[in-house]
Amino acid sequence: MAKMQKSENQASSKDVCSIVIPIFNRERTVERTILSCLTQEHAAIELILVDDGSTDQSVEICKKFLKMKHRPGTVVRFVSQPNQGACAARNLGMSLATGNYLLFLDSDDTIPAEKISTQIAALNHKNADCCISDYRVIDEHAGSCELFRNELKPHQFISRLKSPSNSAIIMRRETIPKGMQWNVSLKRMQDFDFMLRYLATVKTWVYVPKALYNYHLHNGPRISDGYLNGMPYFAIFLSMHNHLKIHSVGLYVYIKLLSLLGLNLMKASFKDSASKILPISLKRALKLVLARSSVS
Repeated sequence: MAKMQKSENQASSKDVCSIVIPIFNRERTVERTILSCLTQEHAAIELILVDDGSTDQSVEICKKFLKMKHRPGTVVRFVSQPNQGACAARNLGMSLATGNYLLFLDSDDTIPAEKISTQIAALNHKNADCCISDYRVIDEHAGSCELFRNELKPHQFISRLKSPSNSAIIMRRETIPKGMQWNVSLKRMQDFDFMLRYLATVKTWVYVPKALYNYHLHNGPRISDGYLNGMPYFAIFLSMHNHLKIHSVGLYVYIKLLSLLGLNLMKASFKDSASKILPISLKRALKLVLARSSVS
């Protein structure tokens, strides 16, 4: 069983934001990520660092923050586990979170100092379930920066196969459906799957038209290149189906979301080798929708 270590401060404010960071061999970037969290204008921070079996100096870098004296209201927690993948690490971190708000952040990305204060203020002003912001993609190799806007409504993200990026969203922890976890069976598109499942059950939200998250690209293509290539089409569809079946959203919403998701997955698949298995996937998907319709 993973053993958790923590700094001396105790996070006790009702406005605590838990930040879960999964880490695997990120000795070059994790300190920058941690510092971006600890220098937030919002001091009520519960920073949960989950090491996923790193073999470099990532653990040592994380542990030095346990020994530091932090601002009142800020606490740093550290836990390690054998290598199981980012989804398992996020699930562990989520199970340890105690804050009213929850944010997932990768160990090579950063957040501007005003992120948490801005989004929590917007959440409280609208009494919303979650707050969605814009974000920047910073290509460190090319020296470029591009703004991505998240102006869509939650269900539009699903129907258009667009992920708002998991770190652009701050959620009220209580609005995450009971038992919902990151899908450890998926080899890619895990954030796409988790966020779209969460957005499917969101009742109220607020959008902040400001870039409050920095996605760092180190090498290789842009984030948008190959975004849908290799997407596990039916696995994504089945994951959403199972989620909606467990967390009742009503028959109309159920059919609407799955139909739009299936249609756009179908369109995307024609650009990919997965189109060879598309007819089988669509038949299975249709059977699932019809079965639910007949029961309801």
